[in-house]
Parts: sequence; structure tokens; C-alpha cells
Amino acid sequence: MTPKSLELIKCVVLLIFGYIAFGFLSPFGKKSLMSISAFTLQAYRNWLSVPLLFVYAAVVDRKDFWKSFNMETILRCGLVGILSIVGCQQLYLVALSYATAVQAAALFLLALVWTGLYMMIFKGEPVSVLKIIGSILCIAGAILFAGIADFSVESSDELIGCGIVVVCTILYSVYLVKTKDIIKDTPVASMTFWVFATGSFFSLGCLYDYEQFNVTTYSLDLWISLFLTSIVGTAIPYCTINYAITHVSPFLSGIFFPLELVTVMVLAYFVLDEIPGLEEAIGTVCVLLGLVLVTIQDYRESKKSTKMEDDSSLSMDKIHNEKSHLLG
Repeated sequence: MTPKSLELIKCVVLLIFGYIAFGFLSPFGKKSLMSISAFTLQAYRNWLSVPLLFVYAAVVDRKDFWKSFNMETILRCGLVGILSIVGCQQLYLVALSYATAVQAAALFLLALVWTGLYMMIFKGEPVSVLKIIGSILCIAGAILFAGIADFSVESSDELIGCGIVVVCTILYSVYLVKTKDIIKDTPVASMTFWVFATGSFFSLGCLYDYEQFNVTTYSLDLWISLFLTSIVGTAIPYCTINYAITHVSPFLSGIFFPLELVTVMVLAYFVLDEIPGLEEAIGTVCVLLGLVLVTIQDYRESKKSTKMEDDSSLSMDKIHNEKSHLLG
């Protein structure tokens, strides 16, 4: 087996493991919110994740990690941290206070749709029928999840939560689009550490509500939920998925994304007694099918781009060889 094949297998295993681990965030995050506030939970996510991410960056990036200890890198990654940690992640936990874990996880997939639409409209990517159909299916699934047709008092909180998640997806799509421009040459592992370090700094503001951090009142059940939310549902996915997506195609990295939603649905049933209704089931199918269509089109475009680069490289080599022959 070639080194390239071994690397591919490793990345596939990391993607599967990472997305399943990511599925622990919503159900156990919502369970934690039954005892502490969304701001306190985000503080714990940051503070518990940073030590693990520090070790991960030091091992993976080695010398490049220590080179990232400069003001320019810290400020660039800090901007990403404000957008991702302080904005998107914090809002997502607030949304979990209202929406169900399954609703929040499913709606968050819309971030990939907004990113695709943004790239088509503003970055000149080819307009694709598959992407448009996939986007429509995802939006239709989101409407079903949010229960737009039901304005009863019982569903108002869930409607608010779903609306906040949609805002999160817009912020996250901006994060996906702008991250490469902001971090430039910073290695992924180092960037991830500094992003969470920035979030940890801003989370110090939560200490004003010191009663929330009275750990003597925490039950064992809450500590387990905090661990599963912060380490399993946050730090591990960021380590595994971020590594894998830098070594495989967009198609391969995207095709495993639904594993997160499946994990959320299973855990939410056992941990929170959340039983999806018919509308949520149909919405899930729409979102997943739409995501598959968008991912397939991304793969086609990526493959076409690679072929064009290879053809261009071959042409340049041919010209170079002809020049060498004439000069010889």
C-alpha cells in the first residue's frame, strides 16, 4: 500500500471519528444548559479545549507552532476567533436554549449552502443547477424544521431558536469564506489554537456571574456533560476534521458531514428524549439530500479545476522542453 493510500485511509478515519464526535456537542450542550447559562457553557468549552489544542498544535505543527507566537498572527487569528467563537459558537449555544438539539444541528448545515451561494454570486464560481436545487432543498428542510406553519405559543421558543441558528449559519459561512484570507500562511493547528485562545480571553467576562462557576454545586452528571461538550464535541472534532480537510478533496470531506446529524438524532433520543416528528423527518431528508447534491457539484468543480491545472502544467513542461531542444 502506497503512502498516499495510507494518508487517504487515515483522513477518512479522522473524518468519520471527527463528525461522530461533533455530534456530541448539541445534545450534551443542551443538557448542560439545564444547569448553567449559555455564556458559562461557552467559557468552559474554551477553557477546557485550549490545553488540548495547545498540545495538538505543538505536536502537529512543531516549529511552525512556536513561530506563530507573534503579534501579527495572534491578531489575525484573533479576528477569526471573534467571528467564530465569540459570535457563531456563542449564538449557537443560546439557540440551543430554545430549539431542540436535532433542529439546531440540522439547520446548521445551511452554512454550507450560504457558502456555496456566496462563492457563486461574489467569487465567480460557475452557476450550477445541482447547487441551486440542493440549496432549495436545504432551505425547504430548514422551513420544515422551524415549524413556520405553526405559530402556536408552544412552538414560539423553538421558532426563536431556529432563527438564531440561521443567523449562526450566516456568520459561520462568512468565517469559512474569510478564514483563508485572514490567517494566510498560518498552519491550521496553530490557527485553531489561537482562535480558541482568543475565545478564552473574551470568556473571562463571564466571571462577573461568579455564582455560575461555583463548582461545588455541580453534579457529576453536569461534569460529564461539560466534558462531552467541550472535549469530545469541540476539541476533538476541530483537531481531526481540520487536519483531514487539508489533505482530501471537498467532496470527501463533505460527504461525511451528515454523520454529525445522525449522531445528534441518536443521542438526543436517548439523552434528551427528543423524538423527531414527521415534519422534522421530512426536513432531515431534504437537508441531507440537498447537502449531497451541493457536495457532488463541489467535487465535480474541484476535479475539473485539478484537470485544468494538470493540463496547464503539462503545457508549460512541453514549452520548456521545446525551448531546451532548440537551444540544445
